[in-house]
Amino acid sequence: MLLKSLDDLYDELIPAGLLDPEGFKLRAVRFIVELSADGRCEGITDTGEPGADRSVPEIGRSGSKPQALPCTDNAQFVLGVPKSNKVGDLAAAESARDRYLDRLLEAVAAVESNDQVAAAQLRTIHRFLSDRVKAIGEFARRDVTFEFDAKGDSKAASARVAFRVGGIDPTDSSGFRTWWATVVSADLGSGEHGTCQATGRYGPLARKMPGVAVKPGTPQALISANFAAAGRYGAQQSSGSHIGVATAIRSHQALNWLLADRHHHRRAGELTFVWWLEGQVEFDGFDIMLNPQPDDVLSVLRAPWSGRPGMSPSHQFRLLALSLTEARVVVRMDHVSSLGEIEERTRRWLELVAQTRSDGSEWWPAIWNLAESALLPGDGGARKARKDRAIDALARAALTGQPLPRWLLSGAVDRCRAQPPSKLSARELGARYALLNLYRRLQEVAMPDAESRGTLCGRMLAQLESAQYAALGDLNRTVVDRYYGAASVTPERVFPGLLRDLNAHLNKAGRRQKGAQVRISKRVGELARLVLDAGGFPATFALEEQADFALGYWDERQSRFRRADESSPDSNDPNDIKDLELSEEGE
Repeated sequence: MLLKSLDDLYDELIPAGLLDPEGFKLRAVRFIVELSADGRCEGITDTGEPGADRSVPEIGRSGSKPQALPCTDNAQFVLGVPKSNKVGDLAAAESARDRYLDRLLEAVAAVESNDQVAAAQLRTIHRFLSDRVKAIGEFARRDVTFEFDAKGDSKAASARVAFRVGGIDPTDSSGFRTWWATVVSADLGSGEHGTCQATGRYGPLARKMPGVAVKPGTPQALISANFAAAGRYGAQQSSGSHIGVATAIRSHQALNWLLADRHHHRRAGELTFVWWLEGQVEFDGFDIMLNPQPDDVLSVLRAPWSGRPGMSPSHQFRLLALSLTEARVVVRMDHVSSLGEIEERTRRWLELVAQTRSDGSEWWPAIWNLAESALLPGDGGARKARKDRAIDALARAALTGQPLPRWLLSGAVDRCRAQPPSKLSARELGARYALLNLYRRLQEVAMPDAESRGTLCGRMLAQLESAQYAALGDLNRTVVDRYYGAASVTPERVFPGLLRDLNAHLNKAGRRQKGAQVRISKRVGELARLVLDAGGFPATFALEEQADFALGYWDERQSRFRRADESSPDSNDPNDIKDLELSEEGE
């Protein structure tokens, strides 16, 4: 279970000092007020806008009267500074300040019995802030004002203010942290107790989940439910899936740490990939597939894997693909494999997508480059959604070794039809070939020995194109430009006419290049026999057969490139050399 795995990760992160205490989070603090034990202001440190990161108390805040945070909160709560000079904001600031002072007294009462030093520090802060005019005056003495701008707004209202008493932050005390953890637990809790379905621990059950920070800003819920609908079936807010409060806090803290650490997440399109390895939080196991860098790839491919200190091939590797909607964070993929499997599949993926430049060096398209080659040019929300779907499918194939879906190939076919190779940079062309080759290689295990009629017809069209070029040279509009769409859908109507033109092209080609005439004639004869054996040209092709058609066309065309590499400069097909000399601008 995902939450159980994240809960286990929490236990690895805490001893390493990588996580904040329960109920705490790194936030930018603008002002630090230094108080003496008797409540005198000894200094105010301005850390600069937006502030310096500090681990401070944090809790979910929503509604018309959000909860106050003890000791460290924004100036609206601490000093009653309104967001604007509107009557409503003035009243809201006064109410927020009252709640903040009440929260301080609540903290004093909670920690006094077991931490009298922290209780005394909290009283000192309360005493200082009880006189609002004096407190704001201390800021003014140090040239910090909370005036409204020309629009009547006060940006300083959102600046966080922290306190130290005698040089000590009361939120660092064990008594305060124990109390605050119970406050956060109560805020998330349902009031019911039970066994957590994720960890098996008995305790308070969660009513809601903490937020997940997939993007900077307001955290979104990873788990949500339609409680109005559930209520009609007699369900309560926490009864759909019993998750303990402690598990909810621990798992979400661990996930948010992954989302903040650059070695454990990467954004591709609108998807965010997050990964971690059991027992070794430093392991970066997927970024090389998402965005291959030559030096990193070569080190993986050339050096045999000799193990990792303290690790075994059976250790668990986990990867999530998350997408953010307006209401929640959606888990698009949750993949689990072993360390040995992810190492092996990384090598396999890099070998499958490898491309060679004209100078003989290798490069490796990133997953989003491959996804882009399966989409038509354009912009807009629908295209972004299709790209996310393509990235998701490619990531699944990289992690599992499973074949790519046919719709992805169909998208690549449409892109091939819309943009001929002569209009592409070498990098775009390489990504296209890599995707088509990737589809074929991943399908090899499941593909039958005999090629489909769609594949054979695609190969036939590639040979007809080669014959036309050998006969006529460069043309503004080739046989592929004119007939590709119709041939890939209604071959019975199109191919007879194209084959009638073939003899004329072969005769002209023979006068220019006898070798090309013989080679093309022989290959067309082979393909014609295979088509007849398969039942002849069909009336129509279904979508999957159209995908086979595209793959057959591009594979046959690619075979000409391979022959050109192996042949002398007097290649039988000048088109081969032309295609190999495409500009590499944009790499």
